[in-house]
Amino acid sequence: MNRSFSNLNFKVETEELKYFLEKYEGWGEYPQRGMPGSPHEEMTDIWVRFRDPEPCVKSGDWSPFMNEHESIWLKEFVSVKKICSQIMYLTEGSRLGGVLITKLSPN
Repeated sequence: MNRSFSNLNFKVETEELKYFLEKYEGWGEYPQRGMPGSPHEEMTDIWVRFRDPEPCVKSGDWSPFMNEHESIWLKEFVSVKKICSQIMYLTEGSRLGGVLITKLSPN
């Protein structure tokens, strides 16, 4: 598969989302990506749109989690949906996959 990346010439307003996230207490609800030894262990995130993780949480088996799936909205964050809609429109996107918001430690 040949993929090319380029800078997109548009801006998306994120101030409303930034303000919301500064007060949000649900970071790390699903800590699986940040487990020790993982390349993501120094971060925490919010799974806004992805595969429904609840069957894996209940069974304890995460092996099928990354298989092909249709992503669903796990959180009803209006500001995130607005940003995703803008990006989909501006890029003429036809299918939206996963949306994670990741917080990294300073430095």
